[in-house]
Amino acid sequence: MPRTKTLFLVAAAAGLFGCAHAGVKKVSDCGEVPVEQRLQCAACTVQNDVPGAGSGYEYRPDNDPSNRCVKL
Repeated sequence: MPRTKTLFLVAAAAGLFGCAHAGVKKVSDCGEVPVEQRLQCAACTVQNDVPGAGSGYEYRPDNDPSNRCVKL
């Protein structure tokens, strides 16, 4: 039983850390990206607040700098 519990905890922790670098879809969440990327994050995600814009954008801080603002 202890081994199963340990494996569960390791898997849960891996899931949490894997989500830490997920894409950002709201301007208010840009505070979670590195300081030097916050302005770019806000410029990318503010497009999601435009009514009738259709598909949204996601800022991915781990992507190549030329491809961080991704259209969904």
